[in-house]
Amino acid sequence: ALFIDWDNLAISTAVDFAGAIPDVRAIVRAAQRSGTVLVARAYAEWNVSSDRLSVYRAGVEPVYAPTFRFEPEPGSSVPRGKSLADPCLVTDCIDLLHLMPEINVFVLVSGDKDLIPIVRLAQLRGRKVVVIGPDFVAAILREMADEYIPYRTLVEIGDSTAVTEVSTTNGRAQRR
Repeated sequence: ALFIDWDNLAISTAVDFAGAIPDVRAIVRAAQRSGTVLVARAYAEWNVSSDRLSVYRAGVEPVYAPTFRFEPEPGSSVPRGKSLADPCLVTDCIDLLHLMPEINVFVLVSGDKDLIPIVRLAQLRGRKVVVIGPDFVAAILREMADEYIPYRTLVEIGDSTAVTEVSTTNGRAQRR
């Protein structure tokens, strides 16, 4: 099962790669290395239709997860908000742990420490958890995963040369 925290991925990709958009196909290929992908979902409010379409074309179901907006803090003009992407993603993971016991690998695409509870629960239920994350992934999320794959290793650098993939399995680096 593949679960993508779209906003986390899109924002970190834009920061790490000078405004680039995420390569969803590269993420799907990485997930397929763990076996057949039975479920693939990406969570966001989907205000940008081209994002939603690129995710769908890559074989991933775009799941609507609204952002609740609040009044700006006093003295600030920036509106505050809380996205439901993380809670929706976690809820679906828990649901699939029970409804689809044949899923033995959960691939989480995010750098957000809010996903730690699902990593822990999936592992307690005997599932392997792979995290694909940005350059600045939460250290505890990276450490708790059975395997961590830096997103950077899945995409090509501007000069069209691929980066050697480096991942960690139980804290040990491995080259592929």
